[in-house]
Amino acid sequence: MARGYALATGPGTLAADPRGDLSPQMLTEMKETNKALREIRELLKQQVKEITFLKNTVMECDAC
Repeated sequence: MARGYALATGPGTLAADPRGDLSPQMLTEMKETNKALREIRELLKQQVKEITFLKNTVMECDAC
């Protein structure tokens, strides 16, 4: 099982067990967070491509 640091418990926090192993809930949430971050990264890459295309289009526009 993955090793991690024990976190304070309370509303909205997850705890590792006393041995430092991550709880199944924490692992699940970390996986979901990583998935969301990968999706955001892909969206940002696509936006950069679109902005670059628009910038180049405007720069090549004779009427602009």
